[in-house]
Amino acid sequence: MDDTSDHAVELVQFLVDAYQSGYVPDSVFTSKPNSYYAGVSAQYIGWACRAFEANKKGVGGEGKNVNKIAPILNADKHGTLMDVQFYLIPKCAPENAKKLAKVFLKEQLLQPWVDKWNLENYGKLPNRIEAFEGLPVDEPFYKLQMEYFNKSPPKMKFMYRGYQEHAVEYIKNIQRAMKGEITAEEACKETAKYWEEQIKPHL
Repeated sequence: MDDTSDHAVELVQFLVDAYQSGYVPDSVFTSKPNSYYAGVSAQYIGWACRAFEANKKGVGGEGKNVNKIAPILNADKHGTLMDVQFYLIPKCAPENAKKLAKVFLKEQLLQPWVDKWNLENYGKLPNRIEAFEGLPVDEPFYKLQMEYFNKSPPKMKFMYRGYQEHAVEYIKNIQRAMKGEITAEEACKETAKYWEEQIKPHL
């Protein structure tokens, strides 16, 4: 990954130009899709379930499939991003608490009704293959997701170490560039410097 590449600078410059030209609202400085739900933004880059939630909220008009999804660039070749939930049981917990936690996971959270509820209320696909049985995943909204889901790498790829810190710093510098405090190129260089000096030595 090269934060200072021409492509990286062009991307940040595109975001800066869009904001300074009035095409992007101030609410872009938050990570939540509230501006999209409020009808202020025309599009939102994020999880597919956000479009499902927007439809339920009546954003853009009443209709089951008013808000549509589009795959990220090159998803037809490389698949897409998937988010998976993990349930953690602390090692330091009492043994009886660990046993009860496992029973709760098995008897409650891993039941078919949980996956069905998440799908119908939030548009979230199950994270277990067996849970897809009986769900309406052939409907238009889910069909596209399933198409790219099946093209995704079969093995889980975890985000690299330092990702979260890097993302926070990148967002901060992009926002500074949008406000005119620094240039797009400087935003990329600042992020690269932070990676080299603050993150990389601790990996």
